[in-house]
Amino acid sequence: MAEDNEKMIVRSDLGQKSADSLASRRLFDFKLRGGKFDKVLLSSAILIIVLMTWLMLGKIRESIRSELESTLGTILHSTSEAAQNYISQRVTYAKIRAASPRLRNLVKRQLELPRSREVLIADSALAQIRSFFQSSFQNQGFQGFFIISPDSIIIASMRDSNVGLAIHPAFEGDFLSGVFEGASRFTLPVLADAALLEVTDKFPENQLFSLIGVPVLSEKDSVIAVLILCDDPTHDFTNIIQFSRLGNTGETYAFDRKGRLITEIRHIIILYQLGLLKKNERSVISVEIRDPGGDLAEGHKPALPRNEQPLTHMASQAVAGKSGIDLEGYRNYRGVPVVGAWMWDERFGFGIATEIEYTEAYRPFNEIRLIVLAVLGVTIIMFVSLSVMLSNSRKKAVALAEQATTTTTQLQHEMEVRWQVEKILRDNDEYIRAVVNAVLDSIITTDNHGTIETFNPTAENMFGYKTFEIIGENLKKLFPEPFQSEIENQINLYRKSGKSKLVGTSREIFGKRKDGSTFPLELSLSVMNLGDSKKFVAIAKDITKHKRFEDKLRLLSSQDGLTGITNRRTFDMTIEVEWKRAIRSSLPLSLIMIDIDFFKNYNDSLGHQAGDECLKKIAASIKKSLKRPGDLAARYGGEEFVVLLPGTTLSGAVQLAQYLRTDIEKLKIAHPDSKISDVITISLGVSSVVPSQDSKPGQLIAQADKALYKAKREGRNRVLVSD
Repeated sequence: MAEDNEKMIVRSDLGQKSADSLASRRLFDFKLRGGKFDKVLLSSAILIIVLMTWLMLGKIRESIRSELESTLGTILHSTSEAAQNYISQRVTYAKIRAASPRLRNLVKRQLELPRSREVLIADSALAQIRSFFQSSFQNQGFQGFFIISPDSIIIASMRDSNVGLAIHPAFEGDFLSGVFEGASRFTLPVLADAALLEVTDKFPENQLFSLIGVPVLSEKDSVIAVLILCDDPTHDFTNIIQFSRLGNTGETYAFDRKGRLITEIRHIIILYQLGLLKKNERSVISVEIRDPGGDLAEGHKPALPRNEQPLTHMASQAVAGKSGIDLEGYRNYRGVPVVGAWMWDERFGFGIATEIEYTEAYRPFNEIRLIVLAVLGVTIIMFVSLSVMLSNSRKKAVALAEQATTTTTQLQHEMEVRWQVEKILRDNDEYIRAVVNAVLDSIITTDNHGTIETFNPTAENMFGYKTFEIIGENLKKLFPEPFQSEIENQINLYRKSGKSKLVGTSREIFGKRKDGSTFPLELSLSVMNLGDSKKFVAIAKDITKHKRFEDKLRLLSSQDGLTGITNRRTFDMTIEVEWKRAIRSSLPLSLIMIDIDFFKNYNDSLGHQAGDECLKKIAASIKKSLKRPGDLAARYGGEEFVVLLPGTTLSGAVQLAQYLRTDIEKLKIAHPDSKISDVITISLGVSSVVPSQDSKPGQLIAQADKALYKAKREGRNRVLVSD
């Protein structure tokens, strides 16, 4: 009996030691494995979310910057082309008037007279010359004229007081000598001084004018005199420059080599308030584009007088002949941070800039960034809270385990303690699962072969599979080719070599739903090490809305901001494509160029808001008249529109042009100041050609423009075909 009792005691001690050893070993494994797994999982999740947020914000910013750069460039180049076309049209008009045989004969009569004011005024030739120009000034807006003889005497002018005088110093130098050599000249706006006040009764003392000088040629093309037209540049020229701008704070303006404005600006009232302009003073010539060093509207006090302040970053680059674009921001003439684009026109000697305030330009990105960072902050707080709860739960579990290992006399409590520990772990697992299920991105885990093990509810909604349907399937099933093969190959490569270009990165690919449809997503694939085994964690984000936003931005960059039809930039690209297609197919390509008759008078009578509404109605009518998918209607500039007709003969284009003309008349848009009708009318020029390898699209445009000019010259409200 004693021996048996002793054996039982030994067996009991051995059992107790075995139980203690088992409990200690389990406690050690629980501390080591559990803590390591929690840290790896939480750190990986936070790192992946932060990385995806950073990459997404970077892509959004680059997308917005790219669209901003494209839009600023489009506005700048279309404005430059419109300004050059305006100047060229004014010079061309002066050349046409100077080439008139009637004017040539009248000038020759004046040249034969003595250079006496009384004699020059008394001859009937002067009255006929004035009558010749009177209608031109009413229709074209010129303010006066001078005809200068080779001996530098004014032999004809609108005012008797100018006749017989020697030329004014403003005409001397390269301007007059160049015209006498046969060239045409155009000057930037300058203030009228005392000697030029009598150009016309309309000139006040602070009036600005530009000079257009062209030679008057004999029958043998030798220069016999110079015709100078005085033009008011502050109306049409300013409207052309200001027409295109970006956003609510954007403005476009022109300036000369000294950095002085040569067009009116949009924010002129602010300049009066800031004291940069005196009462009734105009911004043209009076305002220099200088950097005050801070925002004047915010109360900044410049350290230097205005005339000693440096030119703005944009102006200093432009007057040096350097075109450019700045998306990082610089101060404008009011000290307001802006982004902008600029260019210098060496031909006419002026610069053009288009700018928008920095805050408005990047407002979409800043709003998106604020939302994304707020979501990121909430997510990190959730994960930190989870980490704290896991840590506290594990401490409780460890405390219970330690209590079990130290209570050697109460082995019966081990099962109860272990049950409590397992319950805590189950609660933690359920909490982790709840957090994963609440995340707005799809989270999918697989084994090291790519076999799906977990699939959260967001993934179910995104791909259309229920969890029980997809568990056990390979990850590649969720993607179409060629991404399916790529994902499978990259997972196999990582399993063999530990390296893969897909693991640890984020990229945009396409996913495939259960119904077979595909959609764009952003996929991040990372590896989670659990002891000797590896798990893959795939986080997928549906970027369909983001792609639609990018498509919308691209659409906006191809449309005219006022009328909603295709803009000049898209027309230029389209005609290049259609020209090459017509060369390959040997089919005709036709073009209709349209101009609204007396639209300047319409704006002057009813205001620019009414003019904008008129442009919208006409653009809508033109677009509605085009029935074929390949036909294109675009706004060419100002009140001009173009219609491109691939595969259309000249007769077909003329038929459509006549339809457009009558359709516009049927709109019955009242025109109180038209010279030919009580309603808005249009003039149309039509050209058509079968392109060849050695021809260019500009030839088709030039022919249509020539026909349009002829239609306007012959009375307007008609369709004419190029010769």
